[in-house]
Amino acid sequence: MPFRFRLQKVLEIRVRVEERRQKELREAADALQRETDKQAGYMRHHEEALQEWGTLQQKGSSAYLALLFQHFLARSRERMREQDQRIRKTKLVVDERRAAYVRARKERMALDRLKERRLFEFMKEEEVRQNRLLDELGVIAYNREDELSARH
Repeated sequence: MPFRFRLQKVLEIRVRVEERRQKELREAADALQRETDKQAGYMRHHEEALQEWGTLQQKGSSAYLALLFQHFLARSRERMREQDQRIRKTKLVVDERRAAYVRARKERMALDRLKERRLFEFMKEEEVRQNRLLDELGVIAYNREDELSARH
């Protein structure tokens, strides 16, 4: 009789849940990377603007141009602060999804271990049944041999 794990369907569901949680974690990590890359671009752009402003100040720029640059730099700093907030929120999502994935993985692994124990128990029981059967066949063969020798 073949081994049949009674909780196989539950195990299959847990495997699918774990895979879905892993995919969600990967998507959140990708989103975090995109937000981080965007922030790096904002910072690079801000630094370039500061350098350009320094060059313009050395050359002597108009008050209007100075006002425009100050406004631009203020908006650039605000955009970087907003991006920092988005990054923090995205990190929280990544942490939540990581925790959900770890939970799903532990649940699946617990069922895997149970399945392995049940399989091991089944194999031990099967070995005991086979040994009993071999013992019975040995007794039958011995009895037949004994009967045959008694007839002759």
